[in-house]
Amino acid sequence: MAKVARAPLAAEAVRRIDAIFDVERSINGLPAEQRLALRQTHVAPLVTDFETWMRAARGKMSRHAEVAKAMDYMLRRWDTFSQFLHDGRICLTNNAAVSAPPRTSDIFSSASCAIASLAATAGSAVLKR
Repeated sequence: MAKVARAPLAAEAVRRIDAIFDVERSINGLPAEQRLALRQTHVAPLVTDFETWMRAARGKMSRHAEVAKAMDYMLRRWDTFSQFLHDGRICLTNNAAVSAPPRTSDIFSSASCAIASLAATAGSAVLKR
């Protein structure tokens, strides 16, 4: 717990990502139309809050900080990452991308890579402290 207290931005990023994935896990396997409706109601506000928080937090950080670099990576790809909010067929993880058509696979991979990069860097920052 002391490690988490010394890396509050990283811990907060992971907490917010976990909240998004908690909802995604609960709707996994539902028909695309139903998944989209539930995302609009439950996930979209979390994603909006996450982006607002991340932009505000990033603005206070040195560009050399590892978490800042991960945030920059994700923020540069925000439009691609957030496409899953507008299409119930898109999965937030890249688990389904292995068999997806190339264009769809790119969307899966971009969203998954952005989240994975931020989560891994944030988690690493928590563990290093």
